[in-house]
Amino acid sequence: RRQKIGAYPLSRAGAAELDGTIFTLRAMGYIGQNDQLTLKGRLLRSIFHPAGIAIIELIMSGVLDGLMAQELAEVCSWFTFDSDRRLNNRSLVHNRLIKVRKELWRVIQHIHGIEGRAGITYTPAVVTEFHGVALAWARGMSLSGLLRRIDLGEGDILMLLNQTIDLLQQVQSAVGQVLDAKDIWERITLVMTDGVSTERMSPTHTEQLQQQRERLERLRPLLAQASSSLLHGIIVQSRTVPSMATRVEGEILLLDAEEDRDAHDLKDPQAFAGEV
Repeated sequence: RRQKIGAYPLSRAGAAELDGTIFTLRAMGYIGQNDQLTLKGRLLRSIFHPAGIAIIELIMSGVLDGLMAQELAEVCSWFTFDSDRRLNNRSLVHNRLIKVRKELWRVIQHIHGIEGRAGITYTPAVVTEFHGVALAWARGMSLSGLLRRIDLGEGDILMLLNQTIDLLQQVQSAVGQVLDAKDIWERITLVMTDGVSTERMSPTHTEQLQQQRERLERLRPLLAQASSSLLHGIIVQSRTVPSMATRVEGEILLLDAEEDRDAHDLKDPQAFAGEV
């Protein structure tokens, strides 16, 4: 690793941060023994949010299994509020989401334990008093109704809902890109159809990978529905990236973001794509 980055020398602090990050990703199963990204690592690389690792842990552990689209929107909204000021909130956490919040607390404590040993910045935790905004909005509550429930301004609520949509789109895109990546799932097909098994792809590992694939396939459309559930009223007018949504027969549908890829040479079909 040092040889690879030797042409771009790091400061002592930068090298320590890099080593700590790699240690954390290895310890949590995002980088495999072959130095390649695992399934969780492939998901994480497409989520540009400081709490991305906590979201991936919730997904892959099955904590989000069985949630409705509106509840998924609510869970993602928890990661958008990072103010440390006191917040008065008259909303109640729904029973099914209480379990998710408890498990999220455990997940974040586990992540912080590893990050503490690695000496890197902690993944942000969620604010206990912030909840209920996205779920209520997704279920049709008006902006004035939200303002009566929680001690936030109109601009704050609009910003948080828009950030929730952005985060849902990132997670949806990450899930979609992993599901569409043939190199991940071809190994499962090989083992299941030809009976070819190696130490690296044992039957147990293959079964676990297949279960994760099924979990992601169930989650993918729900994430799109979760984003759509927030796209109504003044939120539609406030969106600054309308190209991420399209209207079909009166319904707003969110689109998976296409993975960026550099052209390898001038003959590559991706070369000059989109340019005049």
